[in-house]
Amino acid sequence: MSNSLLESILVKTDDLFERIFHRQQEKETVSFRTHLTDPRKILLIPGQNLEDLVLSFDFIQAVRNRFPRAEVCILVPRKHFCLLENIPGIREVEYGNRSLHPFDVHFRRVAAALQKENFDWAVNLSFNGGRAEALITYHSGAKVQTGLPTPETERFYNLLIKKLPDEPHFRERFNHLFRVLQVRKPLKPTANFIQLSEEELDRGAKYVRMRKSRKKSGGFIGCAPEWQAEEKTLVRNLQKFIEKLTAELEPTELLVAANLAVDEQINKWENISAHMHIFANLRNMLSSLAACERVITNSIGLACLLGSTGTTVGLIPTNKAILSRLTYSDLKNIRVIRQEKDRFPLNQALDFALRG
Repeated sequence: MSNSLLESILVKTDDLFERIFHRQQEKETVSFRTHLTDPRKILLIPGQNLEDLVLSFDFIQAVRNRFPRAEVCILVPRKHFCLLENIPGIREVEYGNRSLHPFDVHFRRVAAALQKENFDWAVNLSFNGGRAEALITYHSGAKVQTGLPTPETERFYNLLIKKLPDEPHFRERFNHLFRVLQVRKPLKPTANFIQLSEEELDRGAKYVRMRKSRKKSGGFIGCAPEWQAEEKTLVRNLQKFIEKLTAELEPTELLVAANLAVDEQINKWENISAHMHIFANLRNMLSSLAACERVITNSIGLACLLGSTGTTVGLIPTNKAILSRLTYSDLKNIRVIRQEKDRFPLNQALDFALRG
């Protein structure tokens, strides 16, 4: 409680300082014609969560194609670095736990490093125009600073999208940003965000075969929970679901991939330790889950990744705001397990996991 109160005070203090000391004339000296048409260095800033990176991939690829000679940097948590391996000409820059105000020591260190890069563009790719991403966009020192504006974040940009239509889907909203930046939008969504090699797929299949019971004819099931440390209600619901699932299935029938959960919390669940595994990185986790008969998860980002590999996925949508922004093509091979009256769909999730 005290931490959240302090965070709120610091955010309001930053807002006050910005209104008092910010000098608008500093932004008016930027030559958009020069920096928009021939950028040398571009910084793209997806949201911190996996789904933000996954849903930003089309835009990242389009920018790379539009400016093949530019250096394109992606600001992501270190655990996401491995997911960008198959994109040529991309440099990852680490920024994990993100601050809503500039007084955080880690934020100041990252901002100082970005300012030395002398970027031409900094683009906030957070689907909801998040404040944390808008703040680092502004403090990156880039010549052009932009993103999807909200009443809270538009002051952090010097290139604003005027009269942004209230489009229902994620990609339709970003198409307006594409046009402002003179980047041609993709003709269709990218079929595969991540290209797993044959070697990776074989390694994942081998891991599942080693775990799987040879005595039972049923398929091997994967489960991948995702939560943030502060999401206590979600943690309780997922814990109850996983405990019931592990009571029904042996470790030779079920894999609980724990890379997207908070380590210090899930490691306390001693009764699921035999089912649980934390992989070396997200690519290894994906290759093993792709070898399962079906996977159940509450991670929209992971569901999209696995669905693009042809894996059958059951998605418990704990973030309805993001789900409402997706199109049918985003949900390929994904069965959405709907909640009833805002309650966690425990029985429906168990039914999918056990019977498909």
